[in-house]
Amino acid sequence: MRECTDPLNPHERVVMVTETIDGQDRTFYAIRDRHLGYWRGYGALDEYNAWTRDLGHRAEFASPAEARAELRAILAHRRLAA
Repeated sequence: MRECTDPLNPHERVVMVTETIDGQDRTFYAIRDRHLGYWRGYGALDEYNAWTRDLGHRAEFASPAEARAELRAILAHRRLAA
């Protein structure tokens, strides 16, 4: 496996999610790593649950702008950690 030293991950994207529950549509935005199959979770970036495959624990954002701001925060966190 090749180690990724670039803090920018091209596989992480903001996606629009629409769920239908009891006939009611609910739309929100989330951050998905399509390569690993993980979602951005509710945990802080240095916690175990920062990324999750559990749909019930993924972070939900009200707008694409909020999700993009979180992506920028992730990038800043990785740059500080590097």
